[in-house]
Amino acid sequence: MSFGSSVPAMTRALPALQSLMRFGGRLTWPTEVLSILWVLVIIATTGLIVATIISCSTLWLDGYWRREFCLRNDCINEFAAGFSQAFVVLKATLDIVVAVATAGGIVVALLSYLSNVRVTALANHISHLNLFQQYVASEISKRDRLAQKSFDTHFFYNKIFSASRSGLTDVSFEYLQFVDKMNNLILFSNDQSVYAKGGSYRYKPHQERVCAHLRTVGIFINPAPRNDFYEIEGQIISLIQTINRSMCAVGEVPEFLDRRYI
Repeated sequence: MSFGSSVPAMTRALPALQSLMRFGGRLTWPTEVLSILWVLVIIATTGLIVATIISCSTLWLDGYWRREFCLRNDCINEFAAGFSQAFVVLKATLDIVVAVATAGGIVVALLSYLSNVRVTALANHISHLNLFQQYVASEISKRDRLAQKSFDTHFFYNKIFSASRSGLTDVSFEYLQFVDKMNNLILFSNDQSVYAKGGSYRYKPHQERVCAHLRTVGIFINPAPRNDFYEIEGQIISLIQTINRSMCAVGEVPEFLDRRYI
């Protein structure tokens, strides 16, 4: 039997084998590659051993070892017929090795792609986080009642873009809830101050509610006299609204309500 039919398969498997050897462009081979190589070695070794046993049995039991050396056509045909099953085993072994190498190359290439995607997502996350922190620091410096130390920008960023490490910069549902609750706090105080709904408006309970809510996104402010607090609160709302408009998609985050209690 001839091995000619396996040559195209071997040619097709070469890129896969090269992929195995060049995984991630690294000199060290990952566990997945070593595992596939061990499988290939085991398959090839098993096939060779079986073929060798068949050949030796045929050579001894059929008396081929006692015959004279002959290159005539009938001699070669007889030899090929006598050792045909050994050739079948060798061809089957080669086919299995090529198939496993091809499948392994595809799997390793996929793992390499996924690894590169994760690395790219992390790099984008770090870049976006740095941009966010620089932008927030710049906006804070424009507001005289705010201090950089009052803002945990990393925590704030993770609240807004909770899936950033995965490469997604969509606004999180939790942050949208934060904005909605902030608007509810403003609306509640507006109703108290204008309609005395839920009791008359008092700025200290309002201040406590707002401070507690801002802490959930990493913004920490201390209690202050009425007018000072209103200025600080107004600048924080202005800052958050500016961040929402600049860093989030248009219309993705609701605007803050006007404060009618000041």
